[in-house]
Amino acid sequence: MLNPNSELFAQTIFAIHGNTFYKIIVNPNTCQEECTLIEISPGVQNLHDGLTFCPNGNLYGMVGLNIFEVDTLTGIQTVVFPNTDQFEIQGIVCVEDTLIYALGWPIGVLYVFNINTGLFYPIGST
Repeated sequence: MLNPNSELFAQTIFAIHGNTFYKIIVNPNTCQEECTLIEISPGVQNLHDGLTFCPNGNLYGMVGLNIFEVDTLTGIQTVVFPNTDQFEIQGIVCVEDTLIYALGWPIGVLYVFNINTGLFYPIGST
């Protein structure tokens, strides 16, 4: 992102540490030395199995068996995929605003979750 002085800024980074949701802003003048850490919401679920942004700016995370949409202003997490099959998934990435790919663990099967239809299905072994 360019500011009015034509300086390039890095994108905002979001993280969950413990049970607190943070927004991290890299300061352009001291990029290697300091960041601004803003606590958005304490008491959130630690989505330690993966976080991903879709191209449209929506943030998704997962822990164990479920995928959540995360509101970046409030930290509120809404379940978008309740994994009722009880298999663990880890490592997610979003493409095309509607598709989230996830790896089944420990079986090594790649899955796709369609945000619009709610369908979650295997597409092959890794």
